[in-house]
Amino acid sequence: MKNENFNSLNARQGLRPGTGTLPRDPFKHSIRPDNLRIDRDGRVRVLLAGNVAELARELPTLGSVLTLTGNHHVALGRYGPCPDLLFCCSGLHARDVSRGLTLDFTGWDRVWAAKEFSPERTLPSLEIINRAGQISHKLCLTEESDLVAFGRLLQRFQGENRKEGGQRETADSPWISGLDHRLQTLADNGCFVRRLLVPVLLVILQDFVGRGIPLCAMLRNAAAIQALRWRPTALARSTGWIRATGDDVALQLDTAALDALWLVRAQSGTTERWALEAVSYHHHALLHISVEPAHEMEWQQIIQRSCIFTQVV
Repeated sequence: MKNENFNSLNARQGLRPGTGTLPRDPFKHSIRPDNLRIDRDGRVRVLLAGNVAELARELPTLGSVLTLTGNHHVALGRYGPCPDLLFCCSGLHARDVSRGLTLDFTGWDRVWAAKEFSPERTLPSLEIINRAGQISHKLCLTEESDLVAFGRLLQRFQGENRKEGGQRETADSPWISGLDHRLQTLADNGCFVRRLLVPVLLVILQDFVGRGIPLCAMLRNAAAIQALRWRPTALARSTGWIRATGDDVALQLDTAALDALWLVRAQSGTTERWALEAVSYHHHALLHISVEPAHEMEWQQIIQRSCIFTQVV
């Protein structure tokens, strides 16, 4: 169940993670010993059972957290209060008022509460696992989180280490189908798609650092969609990873795992809007990047002078 985007400390770098030891460890005071699991790397985990929608309603009580959404290749994180959610009538989906975070509970398989360790700090978190056994969404507690509320959540939802997890439908979620057929969906909506070389993304992000122009980044998977508006202020690269940060937001990509970038050109009235989509080798659109209409002209100019075009997809 290892996922470098989520389990590495790099995913929290610069976003005010928790420091030191827990003043009152919820895993010691809130969990029945038979529900605790200790991994070989020392991580302590407990499975949370029950209705996942009810669990999600309790998340705002945790206060400020680092909210990470991602997959094997891309992670998008934001530090701030966990938002109150609006639930659909079926209870299978929820979103916040700003539509910055949308949850699809049909893509959840189980939820783990975890405690990781480093030489400097203890890192409590909640991990949402998809049907493939991978972490799709994660809430990392910080020094500003409410550990008492976290302990109450663990007490209420702790369960036996069973396979069953979140509420699921028998058919695939429409979100999953949308990821699998993204290229066809774009074509059906009259979008023109041009294939770009992956290194172009680093050049474009570097061009945005310090400009003060907000980017709109959206990452989706089978369990969640997170859409953030932020201004990149720093860019780093190491061992194949690109990491851009700013406005309490971090974007991390494994460029070696990306097949291509798509430049998606769509007509909006009399204006053509451009967007970039990072695409996996299975043609799954992993990340969508665009700008607000007021900055569209400058955005297109940056792409034009940075891009090496190859072919129409």
